[in-house]
This record gives sequence, structure tokens and C-alpha cells, in this order.
Amino acid sequence: SFTDALEKWPEKIRTALEGESPPKDQFEAFINAFFTGGFVVLVGKDFAGGKISIEFKPEGGSVSKNFFFLESENKALVFEKISGQGVFAVSENDFVAPESKAEIARLHSSHDASTGFFYNQSILSKDADLVNGNAWVNGAMMRSNTYNNLSGKGGNLRQFDVLFLNQEQLFDLNNTAMHTETDTQSNTVFRGVVAGKSKSVFDAMIKIVKGAQRSNAFLQAHGMLLSRDSSSNNIPGLEIEADDVKASHSASVAQVEEEQVYYLQSRGISRKEALKMVINGFLESVLLNWDEALSEKVFIEIEEKTGKTEDA
Repeated sequence: SFTDALEKWPEKIRTALEGESPPKDQFEAFINAFFTGGFVVLVGKDFAGGKISIEFKPEGGSVSKNFFFLESENKALVFEKISGQGVFAVSENDFVAPESKAEIARLHSSHDASTGFFYNQSILSKDADLVNGNAWVNGAMMRSNTYNNLSGKGGNLRQFDVLFLNQEQLFDLNNTAMHTETDTQSNTVFRGVVAGKSKSVFDAMIKIVKGAQRSNAFLQAHGMLLSRDSSSNNIPGLEIEADDVKASHSASVAQVEEEQVYYLQSRGISRKEALKMVINGFLESVLLNWDEALSEKVFIEIEEKTGKTEDA
């Protein structure tokens, strides 16, 4: 628990809190000022590797702050399922020590009527490697901000997010890849499927400061619409102050390709099953970048949700 960690690792907690970036908005500032609990995971040097599974169920009215610490020259796979009720707020900070590797995948599958605020900051040290991912599935409304700080030379980030909304949901997702040191790399990929009367926003930015020479960054965001009442707004951006970098972005939003559906139907597959295959293929191209042990549960939930989705 956070309370136990304050007694056992006070210096780590203090350093973590002092190293946070300024709040993105008033909601994140509220979490930082009024959090009442949370948990801390420390992956020590004697950890033999493997998968860490956490099921986190924030209650209505709760404000939580969670930390993951991965010590030097270590490796860990972390799967986190977040199932909130009512209105809740969560902040999560991940610290990847020098020459460590981490894969952290989160399945956001809260109650259908819930409203959530989720903020994630990740700090990559020298030669650290992080695969960071989110699968946004259930919940009525969600506001989130993912902030990855490549603060160590040679840091490597791969951010893979998927979204699937098929009711009357509203998800506002923000993402920043901040390059503050030399020779860093980031690859941010988002794919979202939106049906029913749902709406999604993915507002993402690559920032490369003046001293972060030889950085290499790529950002792509793509949406698929399944109904006329749905919307997907993908907003990529670049802020570059260094002159020896590679940085690019791409974005698109389109209806499901009827030619693909027709081709599958011509092979004897029903329209519903053909649509399901097209949706799964669109999202799997991102999820397959996760470790199989982390993506398996996400595949199951998306498969179930796809079966309940009707195209317009």
C-alpha cells in the first residue's frame, strides 16, 4: 500500500513526487493534491523476471496514486486491469531504471456508467526500454493523459494504445512523448474503433527539446468509424527545438472498408463475422506489438465486444 511504502521507501517516494512533470490540467492537479491511497510496486534486483498481474478496482469517489519502480538491469512484464465504479481518479507513475526493460499493459474496463480520470507518467533512464500500452474498452466517460519522459540517454519508448467504443461513450485521450536527452527513440501508435453514438479524441504530441540531439520519433493515430453518429478526432503534433533529429507523424479517420467486408462475404462468411474480422485485424496490428502474455486477456475482451457491435 502507499502508506506502507512511505515507511519503507520514503526516499524513493520523495524522489518520485519531486520528479513529476507539471499537471496537464486541473483534474491531474486535483489528484496530486487530494489523493487518499494507492499502491506501490518495487521490482527489485533479485526479481527473476516473469509477469506481474494486478486487478485494480477504484471505488466511486476515490482518488488514487500508484507507483511502479523497476531497478537497474532488470526486466518485468506488468498486466494491469482497471475496473472502476462511479466517478474515480487514478494517477500512475512508472520509473524504469538504467538498462532495464519493462512492458506495462493496462486494460481499462470499468463499469458502463462510470466516469474515470487516468493520468500516467513514465520516466525512462539511461538505455532504458519501455513498452507502454493501454486498451480502452468500457466506461461512459474517460479523460486521460499519458506523458512519457525520455530523460536518459539512449532511452527507447514504444507506446501502443487501442480503443473500442460501441455505445454512447466519450473518451478524451492525451499523449506526449517528451525527448529531453540525446540518442532517444519513441514510437507512438494509436488505433481506435468507434461505433454507436460514441465519440473519441486522441490528442498527441512529440516534443524534442534543444539538447535532445539525434532523437528519432514517430507518431501515428488512426480511427475507424462504424456508424454515422460516431466520431473520431485524431490530432498529432510536433514541437522540435533540436536540429539533428528525425520526427514525423500521420493520422487518419475512415469508415470501415466495404471492399474488405465484401471480399470476405464472397468466401462464404456472414457479414457480421466479416465485419468482426476486419475490426479485429485493425486493432490486432497494434496489440501484436505487446508480449503475448499481456495481450491475451485484451484480445478476449475485444473479441467479446466486437461480437456485440452492429454496423450502421
